[in-house]
Amino acid sequence: MPENPKPGADGISARMTDDPKTNDKFTDVKTFGGEAGKRYKVTLRVRGVVEPMMYKDGQQFGERFYIGGVPNNKTYNIYQLSVSSPAQHFFFNRDDKVGHRIFTIDYTATVEIDGGATLTLHGDGQNGHMITNFAKLVVADVAPAPKPFNGQFIQLDVVDVTEVK
Repeated sequence: MPENPKPGADGISARMTDDPKTNDKFTDVKTFGGEAGKRYKVTLRVRGVVEPMMYKDGQQFGERFYIGGVPNNKTYNIYQLSVSSPAQHFFFNRDDKVGHRIFTIDYTATVEIDGGATLTLHGDGQNGHMITNFAKLVVADVAPAPKPFNGQFIQLDVVDVTEVK
């Protein structure tokens, strides 16, 4: 972390590659537990330091959580969770406008997931650049807190699972 980072600085992503098809993207795939044939309400705690992204054709819940729809800009970071069953996807850094700024997120969201479903956490920087953590924002209890992380991140924690009856 620079001692005095430049406000609005546009940093090169650590995930930048020479291949535009894979540049500045990540995907992590997991299989949800539970019993096949049963549906569960899963409460996620969503935390991180992110840049704003606009989405459309879906539904906003709270300030930052967005269900369904598509990205509505071609240059800012996308943070998305896709669920195979019931088929749905969610975005975590929704904002009314994009810009060279960052903010912390710390909220809960409840989603429905069928036992054995595939979960895909996907990030796409879209342009190989990110807005650095120039404000030295920290999310309590997320490493490297109490020090700031030099960049952006998102962390999803499962805080509750109940079967849908």
